[in-house]
Amino acid sequence: MQNVDDSPFLDLEDVRRMVSKWAVDCGRRVQDRRTSLNWDRNRLATLVGTTEATITRVEQGVINPRDYMKLAIAAALVVEVEDLWPYPRRADVFALAPAALV
Repeated sequence: MQNVDDSPFLDLEDVRRMVSKWAVDCGRRVQDRRTSLNWDRNRLATLVGTTEATITRVEQGVINPRDYMKLAIAAALVVEVEDLWPYPRRADVFALAPAALV
């Protein structure tokens, strides 16, 4: 039996940190696109059909919206969903992994 410290899998806390960083990066992309259009959060929220508070939370990376919300935000900002929420590449995951696992 393998020692827990020798596990080839990521620790749950490491996964949470990686997802949190990814959500913040994606939120920044949303904010950058919104500001490049010179829109305030209220305008984007109205187009998406949500609240300004929800847009703020998305942009801050506090929440990772459901797929339907991602589609609505991308459509409102006239970009592809993948431009705002790119699927993490394997290299990105390993770059964030603890050194012992790499």
